[in-house]
Parts: sequence; structure tokens; C-alpha cells
Amino acid sequence: MRKRTRKTGGKAQADTLINLTAAILNLITAVLLLIEKLTR
Repeated sequence: MRKRTRKTGGKAQADTLINLTAAILNLITAVLLLIEKLTR
């Protein structure tokens, strides 16, 4: 799932923003799942 294509311009920034948002969402999901497991 890791593509290393380096492009100059606005698209690279948008892709970085999307990747960052996805990473944050994954982190939140992982934390929520961990909390749910621990509180059972």
C-alpha cells in the first residue's frame, strides 16, 4: 500500500494531506479498539 511517487505541485500536497488524515483516523480507530478491549 506504499507508493513512493514524488510529484511537484499541488497534487503532492493534497496526497500528503489525505495520507495524514487517513493515518490520524487509523490511529483513532486503533486507540478506540484498544480502549474497548481493555474496558471489557
